Amino acid sequence: MHDSSGLFPETEGFACAIMDQVLATKNYLKFIVKDGTHDDRCRRCLQAPETIQHVIGSCPKLSQTDYKHRHDQVAKIVHQKLALKYGLLSEQKPYYKYRPETVLENETHKLLWDRAILTDKTTLCNRPDITLVDKAGENHPPNRHRGYYTTLGAVPKTLHNSLEALRLPYGTFLQLQKAAVINTRHIARKFLNLPAHNA
Repeated sequence: MHDSSGLFPETEGFACAIMDQVLATKNYLKFIVKDGTHDDRCRRCLQAPETIQHVIGSCPKLSQTDYKHRHDQVAKIVHQKLALKYGLLSEQKPYYKYRPETVLENETHKLLWDRAILTDKTTLCNRPDITLVDKAGENHPPNRHRGYYTTLGAVPKTLHNSLEALRLPYGTFLQLQKAAVINTRHIARKFLNLPAHNA
């Protein structure tokens, strides 16, 4: 059964355990439980202390897999909403089933997913997650609407401003937040080898 957050109570409880930092990471076992654990280095990267912050957001062994998956799950929500808004898609799917096309295009708009942008000058970061081209618009410099959220779904005001500038529905941030929380919970469960349950 879902509560008002749209999450199952178990999912919300696990997210609270992450926020309270009471999961059985090696650091927690060594310094809080004091169970005799001597080495609190991360079991995956063997570099940093295995804290909950390390597990859910800074282990280099997870950056190109689990963290990227979480990031893409959230970005897919924005991509699909833009595609629907501009008539590039006709049917909405749950974000976790949605597979963005690299290029969606009609007579007025083009929507790119994770495509490099060719520039006159060398640019280090020239591969935005989502690029929307208004073909009918004048030649204006591209707007950069960055959507930041935390691994546990905290939403800064700048995200609201970006979603508003894109003219996406107000409740979009709740979907982004829910996707972030569900995927962070999945990362922590997988890392600690706990059984996974549906959100």
